[in-house]
Amino acid sequence: SKIDNDKRDLAKEGSIIISTIQSFGTGVDLRGLRFCINTVPYSSTVTADQLSGRLREYDSELYSIYVDMIDKGFVEIESMRKRRHKVLADKCNSVSVLNS
Repeated sequence: SKIDNDKRDLAKEGSIIISTIQSFGTGVDLRGLRFCINTVPYSSTVTADQLSGRLREYDSELYSIYVDMIDKGFVEIESMRKRRHKVLADKCNSVSVLNS
């Protein structure tokens, strides 16, 4: 989030982009973005809306996929996931919780 605009624009051309939530929040529009994998815990419903909103319809027959990776072993983290679940359930075709 602290890099100059030229480097940020160059990074957006990559096939894999690693970013902070702050850099990838409001106002980012990456055409053709199909996958977003989040590994940072958060509870804000606004953040859930913004992160999942970075994805656009990729193709009429292929879904875009948003993944939240969390450690359910921590009660606080599971509570955060539950708080943002409704936002994601309203926006997404389906929401699944996978345990591994």
